[in-house]
Amino acid sequence: MSYAFDRRRMAPFAQRPALGSGAAPPGPRLPLRLSYLARRGHLVEESLSIPLLPAEHGICAVFARGTLIATPSGATAVEDLAPGDAVMTRDTGAQPLAWLGSVTLRLRAGETAQPAAALRVVGGGFGPLLPEPDLVLHESAHILMPQATEDGRRGSALVPLADLADDHSVFRLRPPGPIEFFNLAFETHQIICANGLAVESFHPARVLGAAPANARETLARLFPYLDGDLQLFGRPCRPYRSSAGSSAA
Repeated sequence: MSYAFDRRRMAPFAQRPALGSGAAPPGPRLPLRLSYLARRGHLVEESLSIPLLPAEHGICAVFARGTLIATPSGATAVEDLAPGDAVMTRDTGAQPLAWLGSVTLRLRAGETAQPAAALRVVGGGFGPLLPEPDLVLHESAHILMPQATEDGRRGSALVPLADLADDHSVFRLRPPGPIEFFNLAFETHQIICANGLAVESFHPARVLGAAPANARETLARLFPYLDGDLQLFGRPCRPYRSSAGSSAA
C-alpha cells in the first residue's frame, strides 16, 4: 500500500477537544500531537489532551527527537517522518507509516508521580553498532531480544528496556529540560530499526493491560482511521517477556 500527499498543503495542527473529559476525574492532562492518514489518504494533524495516567506516557513516547529510523532511502530522524513515508520493518520490509504521535515530557525535581522519562543506551551497549550512535528512548520502550521458547527452541521476545538499566550500557536520565518523544504505528505491529537497535512500533496491548477499564475508548479515539476498532492492530508480532540475557536480537 502506498500513499501520496502534498506536505505543502498541510494545515496547521488542529485543536481537538480534550479526550476523556466527561468521565475522567479532575487532574493533570497530557498534551499530545498526532498525525495520521485518513481513509482517502490525506494527512490529518491535530493536537489534543488526555488524562495523565502512568500507562498513557507510552502511547506517544518511545523515540526521543533525533532518533534515526531505518527507511528505504536511509536513516531518517524520527521527527522528519510523516504518515505515508516508507519505513523498513524487520518482518515485512518497507511499510507505510500510518500514524505518528508526539509528546513533550519534563521530569521536575521532587515529582515522583511522573516516570523517569528517559533511558540512554550507550553506543555498542548491546554489541557492535547496537546502537550507533547513543540512543535515547522513553522507559516504556521494548526492544527485541533473543529468548528461548517454551519448548526450548530459539526465539525472540520484546523486553522492557527499563529492565535492562545497569548504569553501564543502559542508564536512566533525569534531564534538566523537557524531552520530545515520538511513537510510530503501522497497519500491524512491527519491529523497526532505531539507531541500529530493534524496537517495537506501537501496539495497544501493553497500554490497555496497564490502564483502567475506561481507557479503551480514550485510546481508540487517538487512532481515528481505525474507526474505534483497536483489534485491527492484530496480535503483537512477538511475545512480551521480562528481561533475560543482554544481547539484542
